[in-house]
Amino acid sequence: MKRTRVGILGLIVAGVIVATTSVAAHAEGSRNSYLSGWSPGAGSASWGDSNGDNAATRVALFNVNAFIPYTSTTRTPSSVQLELQRDQWGIGWIDQGSRTAAPGYWQSWGDSNWSGTFRFRLNGWTANGQWYGSGSGWQLNAGTVWIRW
Repeated sequence: MKRTRVGILGLIVAGVIVATTSVAAHAEGSRNSYLSGWSPGAGSASWGDSNGDNAATRVALFNVNAFIPYTSTTRTPSSVQLELQRDQWGIGWIDQGSRTAAPGYWQSWGDSNWSGTFRFRLNGWTANGQWYGSGSGWQLNAGTVWIRW
């Protein structure tokens, strides 16, 4: 019985390694992270994309909630809007387009035509039919963030 469990566990681990390797082989880069106390207008950590593949730049947020700091006031966002930005030397961060999606769904910008440094900017979110953007005093948490490029 003990040998059978060890054998099954070994097969599961091998399957996870193969699946992870297969997914990673199709993307130039990826990052799993989280967000804590992110205000509308704030930018994410940046990453470099050499545009050496045909992978789409995309992000998905999971376990998302919004709050007003130092209060017990919270909301559960029904959608989140992110803007992809590219760092243009001498100019700053250039808007590459905004996407809106419900938490748990991919926001995709397709394959970039540019190489360079990129980041996401939080434009805002909706909850109970109301938009919460810059200057609203609200902040966003996401327990898991998947970024692929």
